[in-house]
Amino acid sequence: MTISDQNPSRAELEKLLALYQQRQFAAFAAFAAGVDAQLAEFPDSALLHNLRGVAVAALGQPKQAIGSYQTAVGLKPDYPDAWNNLGNAYKETGDPDKAADCIEKALQLNPEYAAAWNNMAGVMEAKGEQQAALESYNQALQLNNNFPEAWNNRGVLLLNAGNINQAFNDFGSAVKLQGNFVEAFANLYELLLQFINTSAFADYHGLAPGPIHYQSPLAAKFHTLAAIAAWLRQDRERCAEHVQQLQAAGEQGLQGLSASDRQFCTAYGRFLQALLRFPAAGETATASLFHLGESHCLSYAHQTLSLAEEQYLIQPRLCLGAKAFHLAAKNGNRYQAMVTAQMAALPGASTVLLSFGEIDCRLDEGFLPAQQKRGGRLEAMVEETVCGYLDFLLQAASRYKHRLLVMNVPAPVFNDQHSAASNGQRAELISLFNQTLEQQAGSRALSVIDVHTASIGKDGFANTGHHLDGIHLGPSMLPILEAQLQKLLAD
Repeated sequence: MTISDQNPSRAELEKLLALYQQRQFAAFAAFAAGVDAQLAEFPDSALLHNLRGVAVAALGQPKQAIGSYQTAVGLKPDYPDAWNNLGNAYKETGDPDKAADCIEKALQLNPEYAAAWNNMAGVMEAKGEQQAALESYNQALQLNNNFPEAWNNRGVLLLNAGNINQAFNDFGSAVKLQGNFVEAFANLYELLLQFINTSAFADYHGLAPGPIHYQSPLAAKFHTLAAIAAWLRQDRERCAEHVQQLQAAGEQGLQGLSASDRQFCTAYGRFLQALLRFPAAGETATASLFHLGESHCLSYAHQTLSLAEEQYLIQPRLCLGAKAFHLAAKNGNRYQAMVTAQMAALPGASTVLLSFGEIDCRLDEGFLPAQQKRGGRLEAMVEETVCGYLDFLLQAASRYKHRLLVMNVPAPVFNDQHSAASNGQRAELISLFNQTLEQQAGSRALSVIDVHTASIGKDGFANTGHHLDGIHLGPSMLPILEAQLQKLLAD
């Protein structure tokens, strides 16, 4: 049998590839079945074994895909596609060293293989070699400038390094090349909404998800992002519409998302729904008070405070997912870049409330998991983070003469899904964080807004007065904030 006899006809292959290109689970399953049927007739086809690996990987089974790719390269050792795919499968199964070896073989066979350079970059990221990853993405794009996946992937790398402008451009390039590239648009839109009130990114302000995005597996995430964007723009009606769409999607609508995105959509949907129950502020404000933080900056968004016989509108400035740990880091990152950009976009000498630290004090992320992994004294870890966090804030704000008012972490809501001991551990950590924050802020002439004392009950957990959900406070806290701010701003 000749090499050409070992493969199906071009017409049969095109039928199979048309199924794969539909990018839907049912089509992937049909693609896999079609490949298996052809393998029964052409068992020594390296091409079909490679395609079987592609099919199995598309069905979420990268470990099983490895065997098919290995068979393909065994039959045809000079097969760069199969080596590249084998490397990608090893990366997906958590073996970056084997992944790098396989992709290197693909590149030795074809140095101008842009897709392999893109995959090599992903492997270098997994190995923590960020500069090598950037160089590989650059090589991929030099070989193929019309490569939306590489633009998107490089955008993520640059964003994580704190290069926000270039990340915007890279995500934008990916979307321009492939309008239905939902992952790239999600990255662009998520970044966009955090700067929705700034002029620096005005070219992107008109972008919003289109019908194709709301029909994609990421529809729930787009509804969540759109709801947040509407809340930031003070468009309560549109925010409510997207929250309703998110609720209508239910658990089934979350199935196409990663675990972190499912949690993100669920938490923000619940939070925004609770915020929408409070009436909009009715008074006309003549001054602004800015509230910069992660999700907690939405709690009092667009409400008003009466301070020094003047009405202040609280304007939110969002930094999604930012921890005090991120801001305390010695190396630059996306969160430091976002806070710096937000500070720069505010009017000079603004008064800025800051809400960071609550994420650091959760049971599933932050100090407690870090201590379990690395060991060491929790008190030392908290103090190092708080000092670095405050020093970064002061440096970021100093150029603009902003007055910073640091908010502490609210009392924790008792979580029935965790043990009493775990709940107690979190409550103790929040108290430790707040005590350290008070001490270190005082030594730096910074004022702390105390929401912990007003939100705590006699049992050491949240009282029922101010929390909207298991994490966030709501507008009922405003009179307490107003009283503290009256005193601080009078000094």
